[in-house]
Amino acid sequence: MNVPRCTQGRPAAPPPDLWDYATVVRALERRYTVSAWHGPYTGRWWAMVDGRCLVEADTPGQLGERIQIVRSRWPR
Repeated sequence: MNVPRCTQGRPAAPPPDLWDYATVVRALERRYTVSAWHGPYTGRWWAMVDGRCLVEADTPGQLGERIQIVRSRWPR
């Protein structure tokens, strides 16, 4: 079986038009304890981190990375 190297051993992510945005938002909120949402007009992913920093990203994965970066730079 010829599988692209980047997806060997794990399923490929579905294309964005097949995402269930509500499910992805709930997963982000649960994992990072933030308020998260997808902007239907901007097409961007957003999160309010610790009530003081608005973070945006192109994808849910990128949003998670940016949340971690913001939290690592700020004392709690």
